[in-house]
Amino acid sequence: MRGTVTGVDRALSFSEIFNFRDVGGYAGHDGRTVRWRRLFRSDSLSRLNGADQAAFEALGVRTVIDLRRPHEVRRDGRVPAYDGLGYHHIHPEHQDWDEIPYEERIGVARYLANRYNDLVEQGAAGIATAVGVIADAEAAPVVVHCVAGKDRTGVVCALTLSVLGVSDEDIATDYALTTAASERFTAWLRAKGALRREFPKPYYSSPAEAMLLFLTDLRDRHGSAEGYLLAAGLKPDHLDALRTHLLTPTDTPTPPLSPLSPLSPPAPPAPPAPLSPPAPPAPLSPPAPLSPPAPPAAAGAPAPPLSVDQGQTHVV
Repeated sequence: MRGTVTGVDRALSFSEIFNFRDVGGYAGHDGRTVRWRRLFRSDSLSRLNGADQAAFEALGVRTVIDLRRPHEVRRDGRVPAYDGLGYHHIHPEHQDWDEIPYEERIGVARYLANRYNDLVEQGAAGIATAVGVIADAEAAPVVVHCVAGKDRTGVVCALTLSVLGVSDEDIATDYALTTAASERFTAWLRAKGALRREFPKPYYSSPAEAMLLFLTDLRDRHGSAEGYLLAAGLKPDHLDALRTHLLTPTDTPTPPLSPLSPLSPPAPPAPPAPLSPPAPPAPLSPPAPLSPPAPPAAAGAPAPPLSVDQGQTHVV
């Protein structure tokens, strides 16, 4: 493992948001470091209110990328609007997990990796659109979230960090930080009487092994995160822009800031040439059979056709 950030509490504290953290500080390409306060990941921001909302606004966030399904947005609401905040609802199509029962013989890590493989193949256009928004320096600071901030958010952040040159081990370590957050979230739901049912273990687990398996599977099919994103519709300019504004210009990491102190929006670097929207994705081959195989509903079947909502961005 190289460049692991230790002794840093990257989580930011909110009363009813449980998985909000900065993904900065990791070692990337050429000794450069992922910049702090440019990219955050979170569980649903629909619960922001009162002091939490004021603390969130003080971070200077300019853009929220909401990866939830449309019915999840209708059910729970969206991040509260305020002047200067851009909101992108991007739904990457993928099969509902309830249609693919978890089996103990597969194990949590392999089950999750299979689901992430499904997500990037079935939801390629939406994934590429989300990473394309992150690539725009003018959009930063950006928060990416879904319901728990674990799976859809974890995949988008993993692909972004991989393009920045962060090691698989560090990406998996960051992903695994969600385990403790999921426990807090589940306990809060149970205390509020809002836990609608008891969920299978993979729904609230995020072992580092699952992310390592997924990244290995992705590389076996597409060569690299860059290869996948280019096939999904991004252009080389998008990847260059990601590295330009999300990596420090030197090998000295920006020191962590006090989590909830008021911040003025950070000045962007010299703006890159305007980015054109991602091109329509080239057809992606179905995932190679995985061992042990996933349940029949997910194993070996080609990704279903993309729906008309696939990868669309609804901006407010």
